[in-house]
Amino acid sequence: MRSIKAEIDSHGGLPSARDRRGEHMIDADESFKLITQAFPHIGKRLKFYWGHPEFAPYIDSLQTDSRQSTRTGFPGPVLNALFMLAMKHEGDHPHLAPKQSDIWNQ
Repeated sequence: MRSIKAEIDSHGGLPSARDRRGEHMIDADESFKLITQAFPHIGKRLKFYWGHPEFAPYIDSLQTDSRQSTRTGFPGPVLNALFMLAMKHEGDHPHLAPKQSDIWNQ
């Protein structure tokens, strides 16, 4: 999978979700509003990926520290909002839900 930055750069920035692919807008969602108010750059990417396979990996990347520096993490309400938004995305787009591995079927 291409890096998130490479994907965004290839589109010339972060167009709105409607401009990109005509998907349902998430602007009215309270969790999205909270995230966007606290971290506008994250809100833009969430909107960009909404309704597409890149959404779940992006949410996962926000919860994994891949930098070689000390980070404080998200405030509790923002972390909860990210979780709620991930659940909403999964409910609205079940065909894009991450595949759950079942250790008993291996």
